[in-house]
Amino acid sequence: MTRRQWLHRCLYGSSGLAISLLTACNRGKMADNEAESPVDSSADSSADSSKATPLTLTSPSLQAAFIPPQFTCDGANHSPELSWSNPPAQTQSWLLLLESEASAQPSAQALGKLYWLVYDLPASLSHLPAALPNQPFLSQGGLQAKNDFGQYGYRGPCPADGSDRYQLRLYAVRSLLDLPPGVSPAAVKAALQSQILAETRLSLRVAPA
Repeated sequence: MTRRQWLHRCLYGSSGLAISLLTACNRGKMADNEAESPVDSSADSSADSSKATPLTLTSPSLQAAFIPPQFTCDGANHSPELSWSNPPAQTQSWLLLLESEASAQPSAQALGKLYWLVYDLPASLSHLPAALPNQPFLSQGGLQAKNDFGQYGYRGPCPADGSDRYQLRLYAVRSLLDLPPGVSPAAVKAALQSQILAETRLSLRVAPA
């Protein structure tokens, strides 16, 4: 082997080895990066699963968003049967109210009427039977305030009251309001404002005769 052949072999043979080693290193680094940064195919599903199921209020007494006659002042004047589900985890009590739609607007002062207000219902409760007694304390727990007609408990809507639209609203509350019986509805609403976890509602009308 001549000196020129020996130099050529050393130069190009070493370069080929270096290139091979560099290529191998790059391939290994790419494999490590792929292992460290896998595609997160579960991101969307985990985000979906973290979404809370909304609070739901239903009633077999109320038919297609109408209040039947037996739940109005023209009938038996009974409170409707209600059920609810999907409470927030921090719920400590429930508050339920029925108002004419005008009074459901914060800017309206005495334009609508309050027909029913129940507060401090136990967090474990998810159902109220129809025809609750008109008294401050309920056997299920919780208290009924006086409505705008001076009665404890429920008073059914009447078309003669001047409104034909009503809202039945349920609030998940983060604490007991711990207000005494006979307290004004305004005091109950004021105590509620900073304690609301979730709200759901039914928009209702009195069923035509």
